[in-house]
Amino acid sequence: MGLLLIGGLGVGLADGCRPARAPARPPNVLVVVTDTARADAFSYEAGGPTPGAKQLASDGVRYRQARSTSAWTLPAHASLFTGLYPSNHDAHHENLLLDNERLTLAELLQPTHDTAAFCENPHISPSAGFDQGFDLFVETWRSTPPMTITRSWEEFLAARTGEAAGERPFFLFVNILDPHLPYRPPPAFARATLPAGTSDEQRHRATMVAMPQAVGHMAGTAPLDDEALATLRGLYAAEVSYADTRIGGLLDLLRETGELDRTLVVWTSDHGENIGDHGLMDHQFCLY
Repeated sequence: MGLLLIGGLGVGLADGCRPARAPARPPNVLVVVTDTARADAFSYEAGGPTPGAKQLASDGVRYRQARSTSAWTLPAHASLFTGLYPSNHDAHHENLLLDNERLTLAELLQPTHDTAAFCENPHISPSAGFDQGFDLFVETWRSTPPMTITRSWEEFLAARTGEAAGERPFFLFVNILDPHLPYRPPPAFARATLPAGTSDEQRHRATMVAMPQAVGHMAGTAPLDDEALATLRGLYAAEVSYADTRIGGLLDLLRETGELDRTLVVWTSDHGENIGDHGLMDHQFCLY
């Protein structure tokens, strides 16, 4: 099962997916993709590691049967943007391009909304055709560390919310690369999720695991032992928690400015992740 949460538009969402009152203008739309996020990595319990997701699920709707169309980023995002299966939109390993003849969500909304994208995954780029319909497309992976990137989102929203809000609503797409390999969460988040007794050396080795090591594990040429996999799972959980904090900050900004009640928020993932499951690593080699 995938991650899919929908909220915003006032408390009416939780009572049947309807806004509490008819908006004076079309609603803002915020679509957030937490890249490589397993649905079971999120907690909806009080005091859990993903309070942002819990809050949105409590105020809105949590979909328990959400499924992706692909096991990796580019075709999954192309489906998210077009509503088509990879066999129809043809953006996949054999053709790393979303054809400009495909109608995208951003193109549908561009006549009525200010459209912007902030993306941390290099696969989702103008060179791959994903800027269709966006007035502003920022490849944040080319930029400075995530806190600076977060401030850029905040600046975009601050210019279009509260007293600064104009007649045109916004459509904002955000891709957060956490928790993609390699897992390198801030230390404070890692301390909360790593197994007890994990040494600094164990943590450091785990943060260096990337695609070559994932392939070595699957091929059996350099398998990761149980200790390494447990450390990786802890780091992955920390990355999910960190991503939740970043998205929670965006939602808090909308809430503080009063814009959340007229913003449709869709929070999802493009695919999941294997961390030793079924003897596998990474995600694009299977459909588990």
